[in-house]
Amino acid sequence: MKMLYAIVFISLLAISCNAPDHQAFLARYAAEQERKTQELADSYNRAAQERYRQQQPQPESEPISISNLRRADELASSYKQAAALGYAQEKEPAARAYKLEVGAYYQQKYSPVFLSCLKSTDHPDTSPFSFVVAIGKDGHVLRLYVDHETNIYACVRQTLHKDEFPQPQLSPYYMHVSMSSQ
Repeated sequence: MKMLYAIVFISLLAISCNAPDHQAFLARYAAEQERKTQELADSYNRAAQERYRQQQPQPESEPISISNLRRADELASSYKQAAALGYAQEKEPAARAYKLEVGAYYQQKYSPVFLSCLKSTDHPDTSPFSFVVAIGKDGHVLRLYVDHETNIYACVRQTLHKDEFPQPQLSPYYMHVSMSSQ
């Protein structure tokens, strides 16, 4: 009796796999999974930035500011300094407009890059991380700073190094990005 049920079930399954409704279901399911994956990648670039800012300790020594650098072409020496310079720049009027422009560019270009890295990396490390991109006056990446290395950041870094961002009014411009899968 059990054998008969198994044969009937397998037969029904084979018939339903070829049915147009089943194929439409599979297409909708695949589209929904793709949408969820896109949302996951997008979430890397949202809420985490604010959480990261709130968690950052205040510097104990002399406050880091743009004026602390001796020359305009001098770059920050560490991730911590680059992040602090990025926050200081956000207060300047010229940087506010650029932040919106570069943010839109980054979101459009790097959402697919992060998706690709999540899919192509064996055992992707989805722990939160932050990085700063120092962007030169011509839009090229001068230097990248990261709080800690993950295999997802290593994958994205390859594209970041080669990228040409919109040209900033302030140079170097420190773009701070926090990534989280939560």
